[in-house]
Amino acid sequence: ARNRIVSEDNGSVVAAGDAWSEDPYPLFVEQLENALPYQFPSEPIAQMGQLEVETIQRAVQAVVLDQQTADEAIATLCGTINSVLAR
Repeated sequence: ARNRIVSEDNGSVVAAGDAWSEDPYPLFVEQLENALPYQFPSEPIAQMGQLEVETIQRAVQAVVLDQQTADEAIATLCGTINSVLAR
């Protein structure tokens, strides 16, 4: 049925109910069939979890709170990411 999407991998229900048949959800669910694991095809980088939670959020907050321009926040973010990944 159009309002019930089942995983081809393991048969589990990915989405069910009338709400999933209304735009834009059918497109989202259709795209899940082509989704790849995070950082595919490379191996996961353990430091990325820390960077996403802390460093990226700090950069976003600095811009939202008008503490830095977007360019300044991005420069700080890139510097932090480079230093963490260089370890």
